[in-house]
Amino acid sequence: MAEMRDRISDLERQRQRWLGSQLEQREAVDPETHLELRLANDRLQSANVELNREVQELRRMLETTAEELAASRQAHREDIAALRGSEVVPLRPPVQESG
Repeated sequence: MAEMRDRISDLERQRQRWLGSQLEQREAVDPETHLELRLANDRLQSANVELNREVQELRRMLETTAEELAASRQAHREDIAALRGSEVVPLRPPVQESG
């Protein structure tokens, strides 16, 4: 029995050393503080869900835009290749140097 009491005393000293000032705080939770924290937590969780939805939508839009850009670039390459095979007429006549 004395050995168990010594062990309990040792554990209490270790607890005091590791937890320090935390042990001096009240053991009961203030209901108002708890309610405020609960409301803040609910608000933050709701905001987090909304932000995650927004991020998913933005990622979807980015993927769609990237696919459209790739298709546009491919079409542009095909147009350039087709024009190189035919006679290209400039929109403006070349400027002649006076000499």
